[in-house]
Amino acid sequence: MVTIISIISILAYIISLFKLKKKWLEQQIIFLIIYLIGLAIVGELDVLLPIYFVVSLFPFIKHIRKISFFTGMIILYFGLYLMYGLIVQNTIGTLVTFIAKIWQFIVFFIVYDSDIVFEKENYKKIIKMSVITETLLGFYLMMTSTIVDANGLVRLVSNAQPITGNISTVILPISVYYYLKNRENSKRTKWFMSVSLIMLVWIVLSGTRGYTIEFAASMALIFYDYFTNGKVGRISQKNRILTIVLLVIMIFASTVAVPEIFEKVQDILRLKSSVGIRTFENAAVIEFMKNASFFAAVFGIGLGGQGGSYPEMQEALYRQFNLGMWNRNHYLSDSGALFHNLYANVFMCLGISGLFILIIISIALWKRITYSCKSSAWIRRIMHLFQLSFLFVNYYRWSAVCGISEMIIFALVLKLLKNDTMEQNLE
Repeated sequence: MVTIISIISILAYIISLFKLKKKWLEQQIIFLIIYLIGLAIVGELDVLLPIYFVVSLFPFIKHIRKISFFTGMIILYFGLYLMYGLIVQNTIGTLVTFIAKIWQFIVFFIVYDSDIVFEKENYKKIIKMSVITETLLGFYLMMTSTIVDANGLVRLVSNAQPITGNISTVILPISVYYYLKNRENSKRTKWFMSVSLIMLVWIVLSGTRGYTIEFAASMALIFYDYFTNGKVGRISQKNRILTIVLLVIMIFASTVAVPEIFEKVQDILRLKSSVGIRTFENAAVIEFMKNASFFAAVFGIGLGGQGGSYPEMQEALYRQFNLGMWNRNHYLSDSGALFHNLYANVFMCLGISGLFILIIISIALWKRITYSCKSSAWIRRIMHLFQLSFLFVNYYRWSAVCGISEMIIFALVLKLLKNDTMEQNLE
């Protein structure tokens, strides 16, 4: 099955590469859809993710003619770890760690530095296509998923891969850009808000708290602006204010009349659910770093290193096994990234220097957002919130596409905003 789906996916990728040439956003969303459909069917990342990794980068390769000094240093830093892991350590573990954990940060700067030229794209079409696909995948997983969460609800995943809600979070920057361009158009913003609520439903039903956090952080200011924006006309604004007031009254009345509703909402959002095995994982990594050698603490064990081969890690893991941590064979025998928490993986594989580099990368990303969004403080705040939520949810297990789509789309939208600023300055 994996082979058949992989071949079909490759053919679909090739068609999209030619048919959607220079339609950068639509092409990347189609790539994501092809990948998620295949993943929903087979439920395995081992083959489909590496294929997607290559395909998603391929359109930008010939446009990487000049990269910034910072991007070059980031590529060099992670590249040295990659080469060492491939030559000296476990090859599969190295590749998995690099693609699934590290590449999301590198690809942002590669795309942002590329010299691509944008052609006019139909953003409404992209959003509509994304929501339709999200809905179809949601219904498919409702019929096929068998994983029941602690709240008693079925999680819309395929073999524990968080699929439903992924598209809705990836297109958040596109959604923000579309709303920005149509803020004064009552009809279009009304359609957008309706579609956003559909996306929110699928994000919540996915059972992935990270998706919900990212959506809330990115859309909060848009929802506020929608109900307070006076540029749509006095009548439209009054209708919007009346709508939100009625909704608040209805929610309050329902909560008072049926107190169980509030608890049910908490269950659906998994607000009371624990972080699971992450507590054990984080404790093990911290204990390992306290007792590890100076070299391991500063530079880590490498992208393909075997954590379980270190006596300090063995001791830390067995302490957590005694406290209830499960899946011991995985933690003792596997190589590369072992944990759900991105930062725990970076701490172990790259050491303190790796965490320091992530901080530098985050600062550089923050500066590029600020530079790209000079023309609007409002849009700049939203993009900063998107970045912060992205970094926060990496504490949890991240998206089915390991953040790659998120960062590519984010970089493309920032380039669009930068182009808009430049055009305004010229005018």
